[in-house]
Amino acid sequence: MVQREKAKKVASYDIDSLKELKILTSQAAIRAIKKNRNEVNKEASLRVMLQYNRTIERLRLSSRASIDIKEDEKFQIHRVEFQFKAIQIERDEVQSMFESGEISRSSTNHLRQFINYLEAGMFDGD
Repeated sequence: MVQREKAKKVASYDIDSLKELKILTSQAAIRAIKKNRNEVNKEASLRVMLQYNRTIERLRLSSRASIDIKEDEKFQIHRVEFQFKAIQIERDEVQSMFESGEISRSSTNHLRQFINYLEAGMFDGD
């Protein structure tokens, strides 16, 4: 399992590196084409530069999309962690209130059951 995750990270890093290299080489190609452009090859040069610019834009958009996905995954992980912590805090508070005599055993049981429903709803809501 750990090896698979490492492989995914390496593959992701390699893909990102390849995208960045492709962007850099495309930019270098555009600079070279501009430098060597003249009246004879002007139209062809513009078309080739347009193709390189499209490639660069496509790679940048796909990189942004993968960053957004990664950030969304991190957000979801943190959200679930906070939900579990909040539920545990509720349980601890119910127990504390019961032990101090603020609420009855019956109220404690009802509150615990309600908290259990909330916890179960976390799994249904995703």
